[in-house]
Amino acid sequence: MPQHPHTTVRQMAAREIGRIAEIDRSEHVTLGYTARDGVITAEAVDWQVPAWAAEGAGPHSVRGMIEAWRPLVEAGGTLLGAFDSDCLAGVAIVRYQLTRSMAQLAVLFVSRPYRRQGIATQLLREVERLARADGAVSLYVSATPSASAVGFYIIRGFQPTAQPVPELFAKEPEDIHMVKPLMIEHPAIVLQTERLYVRPWRETDLAPLRALLTDPLVAEHYNKGGLPSPEEEIRSIWEWGLHERSGYTLGFFNCPLVYRDGDIVVGRAGINPLWSAENGFDTREPELEWALMPAYWGRGLATELGRALIRYGFEVAGFDHLLAFTVPNHAASIRVMQKIGMRFERQARFRGEAYVFYRVDRADYEQTAGSGRNLRGG
Repeated sequence: MPQHPHTTVRQMAAREIGRIAEIDRSEHVTLGYTARDGVITAEAVDWQVPAWAAEGAGPHSVRGMIEAWRPLVEAGGTLLGAFDSDCLAGVAIVRYQLTRSMAQLAVLFVSRPYRRQGIATQLLREVERLARADGAVSLYVSATPSASAVGFYIIRGFQPTAQPVPELFAKEPEDIHMVKPLMIEHPAIVLQTERLYVRPWRETDLAPLRALLTDPLVAEHYNKGGLPSPEEEIRSIWEWGLHERSGYTLGFFNCPLVYRDGDIVVGRAGINPLWSAENGFDTREPELEWALMPAYWGRGLATELGRALIRYGFEVAGFDHLLAFTVPNHAASIRVMQKIGMRFERQARFRGEAYVFYRVDRADYEQTAGSGRNLRGG
């Protein structure tokens, strides 16, 4: 997501904490979540979240927030502000050493007029940098159970935890408690095959991404409605890749696909968390994705890549199953799914479109791994 062009993030002094009164946290929530044993379920809701009360000292007043947050800063936490000139657009607090190896994103709010402009991402990125610098290997958040909050964290590598920190769960039992590993951000190569490799995003990848997502043959099967992607969407994916998916977390990644002979970017590939505003997010649903430029179709590359993605999903990421989906008339993609050992699971509407879903389970993968033509073979 593009960053707000005039916003800067800086550390705020403890004496500035009263400026949180400038934040408008109001929101109308129509999709919420509940969690049980680390699995979250979406449900229709109608929550009117008001702005913090300017008067009084209740838990949802400005004074109440100051009294709750000041001890975090005084105990050594860092208060961050995102500023549009001198206007406070967003605020975050990082609490170090929640446990010996885990930091906490204790606070993250963006004022209503500044939402969906990349400000929350800017703040989160700085929180992660500070946490890593302090030696943390994971980051904990207790998220408001709304679609906007939970979706934001899921896409950025957090997953619901079945073992919330007791102290925090006791305070906020209805929140969605989540953890993100703070792994190395830029591995040289995520995965590789005989003819292909997948690597982190680079500044120079905008042009090949544009060529891929505006190609009519690719768009017919890959884009919603079969239309080429607009420039704004292409740039958003590219910037998201640079800042959010350059590395891998919890087995999820989405990166450029490179042809070894000439080091040419020929597509994109990854394992995505299956997310939709319609049906919510299921942490058990990792989805394989690949898209190649038409000039590289018909060479067996998708099959080669698909097998490598399955190996990665089971042997590196540790998933118990993997999904892939395509439009029902994309016979070539369906053949690839079948060749790499996936079986038809269902046909369903997803994100407003009809798709066929294919699946492979860890048990099937392990059973065939010895002789392994389908799942491992060349």
